[in-house]
Amino acid sequence: MFEEAIADVDIAALQAAERASGEAFLSQCEALLTVWDSSPEDCRTGRRPHVLAEAGVALGLHAQSVEARLGIAMALRDQPLLHGLLRDGRLGVAHVMVCVDETAALGDDDLATRVLQEVLASGGRLGWEGTPAELRRALVRAAVRLDPAAAARRRAEEQQRRTGVRLRPLPDGLAAWIATGAAEQLLAADRLLDAASQRHGPDDDRSRGQRQLDALLGALVAKVGHAVPIEVQIEVPVSVDESVPVAQAGGPTLPEPIAISVALSAELLALLDPATPDDLARDGIALADAEPPDATPEDAEPHHMAPEARKPPRAEPELHGIGAVDPGLLRDLLHPTLPVGLSGVRVRRVFVDATGQVVAVDARTVALERLLAREGPALLDRLTSDLPAPPPTTESYEPTVAQTRVVRARDRRCRFPGCFRAAARSELDHRDPHPRGPTSVANLHPLCRHHHRLKHDGWTCVRGRSGETTWTSPRGQQHTVDLV
Repeated sequence: MFEEAIADVDIAALQAAERASGEAFLSQCEALLTVWDSSPEDCRTGRRPHVLAEAGVALGLHAQSVEARLGIAMALRDQPLLHGLLRDGRLGVAHVMVCVDETAALGDDDLATRVLQEVLASGGRLGWEGTPAELRRALVRAAVRLDPAAAARRRAEEQQRRTGVRLRPLPDGLAAWIATGAAEQLLAADRLLDAASQRHGPDDDRSRGQRQLDALLGALVAKVGHAVPIEVQIEVPVSVDESVPVAQAGGPTLPEPIAISVALSAELLALLDPATPDDLARDGIALADAEPPDATPEDAEPHHMAPEARKPPRAEPELHGIGAVDPGLLRDLLHPTLPVGLSGVRVRRVFVDATGQVVAVDARTVALERLLAREGPALLDRLTSDLPAPPPTTESYEPTVAQTRVVRARDRRCRFPGCFRAAARSELDHRDPHPRGPTSVANLHPLCRHHHRLKHDGWTCVRGRSGETTWTSPRGQQHTVDLV
């Protein structure tokens, strides 16, 4: 009996906390609407991108996330039923977000009201007692039932807009391939994939998922006619021997490397072959520590690097287009039997200084098996020979191919706060506008098209010595984006 009473108290506390979270959510929505309503519209687009970006910086969110919250706030203002149910604790925040998501897709305020009334205020019941997933299904069924013609029209429009396949990186060296399209087509594809991924005899110990992936890749190879290579980037630590200063408005003068030398570390060689550093030591070949052997004393930092910016050289492989992977992947990819769809592995050296910033990148790749064909001194020679020169400053507005390669390898993504658009799909922007600012690696950074336009409408930024970018908004907010 006593235990049951304690359980009742605990459940009541959970319910009270949920109601409190609903009230806090309403308060944030009202604050966001106040900021939005007090901001002027962009005369060209009729939108208010600045307030979305500034609110995102303040909340640590992407502008699209802020826009989604703003949509919820506007729906709560326009739908008194939703607002009252959340305020009274009859709906949770997750349920409200489902309602807003499904009704916003209808594109018809009147139909949205009718759908909410039917699902949330019919049969003498007010609110919803099931899960958000069950609520979503009920809203979808109600929308189709109340206006089937509009449902057919939305299906055709969304199929046209959203059909496609995209790659999404995941942790631990995994990735997801997300296909979106007509449900009947993907349902048929799923059954075809099942039929094509049966076990190949009793010795086939692959999981069902692995058989499906192999079947899918095998079908693509058969269609194209050949497998494809992938690229792995390996970071090689270097010391900056010479640099020239590049000034930037409102920030410190930055060094532009013009000459580098390899500061090869045992860490890098162990990445490729755990036995190599010991072999080199036995052969009497010295390896650099975290500090290059010719580095200045600790109490005399190099002129191009602030004391707080110094970091040990990194040595980590990166699967191009995915991100960092464990070193064991390199040895796994040397196996004579490569995964389905893969014809080989190409390696590109990416040279980083002691702050972790990329200063040069190989123009060409080399086959992994050629790079690791020998051990000890031969491997060291392969890694340290034919160093590319850091790309010099140019007079033209357009960056050179070498500058583009280094900037995208260094920054990896759009440099605006909270944006993770890949650098490869972003534009290169001059921090200080050209020709006042030079076309140099130090003055270039990638910005997606949206944030590129935003920067030229009142935002300013400066780059720090260790690669961080500090942004200042039109209202004076500041946010620093670290090098990743």
